[in-house]
Amino acid sequence: MMKKNMDLHTFIKMNLSVLDRLYDEKLGAFNRKIYAYNKLVPLVKPFGRFGVIPFHFIHLPRLYESIKIDPTKDLKHIGHGCVGFLWYIIMLGEKHRDYQAYQNKVKSCIRFLSSYQDPEGYLRCKYVPTNHQEMGTDFRSIAESTNAFLWAAQIACNLNLFKERVINERIDSALKWLLNNKKFLISQEKARLVYALAQVYGLRNDRDLLVSMESIGQDLISELTHYRSFSYFSDNIDAVGALSILYLFTKNPLFRDFSRRLVHNLIKTQGSEGTWRWRFRRSNGKYIPLLDVTYTVHQLGMAPFALTLYLSICNINDLSYVAESIQKGILWVAEKRAFTEHFIIRSFSGLSGAIFEFEQRSYEPGLNILGLLSYNLFKHNEKLDPLNLIFPWAVDKKGYTSL
Repeated sequence: MMKKNMDLHTFIKMNLSVLDRLYDEKLGAFNRKIYAYNKLVPLVKPFGRFGVIPFHFIHLPRLYESIKIDPTKDLKHIGHGCVGFLWYIIMLGEKHRDYQAYQNKVKSCIRFLSSYQDPEGYLRCKYVPTNHQEMGTDFRSIAESTNAFLWAAQIACNLNLFKERVINERIDSALKWLLNNKKFLISQEKARLVYALAQVYGLRNDRDLLVSMESIGQDLISELTHYRSFSYFSDNIDAVGALSILYLFTKNPLFRDFSRRLVHNLIKTQGSEGTWRWRFRRSNGKYIPLLDVTYTVHQLGMAPFALTLYLSICNINDLSYVAESIQKGILWVAEKRAFTEHFIIRSFSGLSGAIFEFEQRSYEPGLNILGLLSYNLFKHNEKLDPLNLIFPWAVDKKGYTSL
């Protein structure tokens, strides 16, 4: 059970407050500068395989060239912020006093994102190094931003937020680019493409689109079975959500069974206090302590959303087992107060045995809201149609009156 003084509604409100403060009226979009204390802050190249993409404001020892980010162009997070806001206003209902204001913010953000779209369909995403010369990002960053735009914009269109044809044209353009380039996407982005495509399919019921989604599901299973001796939490958890969606659409038991396998492997790696391990060995499920990181968005956003989707398709024997893991992950954040904007996460060892501490100054409130609302929706609706976790606007909103 969640503690009374730190229930799901409290978490949702806290993340909503952060997301609301991120909205820049002058810019017309979420602005990440709030996490940098209203200035461009030095960042380091992330510790990993993706070059110079600063996914989070992380301070590590100065092992890599310092760069700076233009926070207003962190397009992926703007898209995810829209998804969080959209789910929230769905739960509020049209009669709520804040419904129109939040709706207008989402529409403004999506128009802002579309202004960065290239004629080929992808979203351009630029970062600024310390010498202030423009520097492009790698393919993953472009794909993440385009995916986030498609996901948010299609949900908005499903809710009839846009009347103008140009937004639908931009959605089609992004959709075409992502499908044409899906073989180049890493596992996590393939899974999130399924999240976005599910929204498109829900509106169009296009058989060819469903075939493309099934193909992506098959790719995910192949990659997560054979690729590398180690695995990342983010690749696995988003695959759980994507494969659960594919099972709901296709009833192919392969998607359900592999999703179950991933869930059981992930829960084996979960720390005793509820932390989700960032990287672990595929052979035995043991985490790799070189970089022992716990992200708030894993605890509150990605895990609750994907595991709740799995709860909607799993057999009854898994229900309490998986629900307990979701709650443990959320409670870890409550007990460590990891929801604050400025928080020392933990130490990690490696690099000749040195031990460091680092700060995570940022999390993704949009995805946190998505995950927490999904889990709360499941908890308060015993006879919930699983499809309502993908298309929640038709669901009974009981349990949300205090939001």
